[in-house]
Amino acid sequence: MQIKTRSIAYAGLLTAISIVLTRFFSAPVYIGGFYSIRLGLGGIPIILSGLLLGPWLGAATGALADL
Repeated sequence: MQIKTRSIAYAGLLTAISIVLTRFFSAPVYIGGFYSIRLGLGGIPIILSGLLLGPWLGAATGALADL
C-alpha cells in the first residue's frame, strides 16, 4: 500500500482541525450541578479522515488528535 504525500498532508490538516475544535469549540454539560460530559465537534474531522483517506490514515488521525 502506498500512502501519497497529499494524503499525509490532508491527515495532518484534519488532525490539527480536530485539536482546535476539541480545545476551543466544546461545551461542558453539568448534570445536577456536577460536570459530567463535554460535547464538542472534534470527532467530525476524524470521521471525515476515515471516510476520505481510508481506515489506516483515519486511525492515525484519531490517535494523533488524542495525543
